[in-house]
Amino acid sequence: MFNVDQELPASQIIMNDAHAKAAGAEKVVQAIHQLVEQGKAILLQHNNSIIVLISIGDGEVEIHLYTVDPPHRLSTAMKYFHDELVRSGIQKVYGTEMPDKQLIKLMLAVGIPVDKSDKPDYYWMAPVT
Repeated sequence: MFNVDQELPASQIIMNDAHAKAAGAEKVVQAIHQLVEQGKAILLQHNNSIIVLISIGDGEVEIHLYTVDPPHRLSTAMKYFHDELVRSGIQKVYGTEMPDKQLIKLMLAVGIPVDKSDKPDYYWMAPVT
């Protein structure tokens, strides 16, 4: 395994999380890398947690969480991500996974209300306030 106090590279966090979720880890990393290279997505990392933000419109992003942090470190990462989203001017985040219980629970814990999406390609949305 790894030392939770040691910060891992983003690709390793995504690979480990994708393996844990039985997703095609290498394909996930490649797809994210391509989106970042094309300027369509950015990564934010805190501890060993990452959110991938994919632009879908003015002030709106699709969000994905990848983490290998234990719960106490994940909560501090989520608070950091929330603060960064507020500072960025992003107005809404959208989720494609239903249900993404881990991310939704963390969003609610930092005071971000989650609701059913107003866009057909997404399951849920949350205003960034």
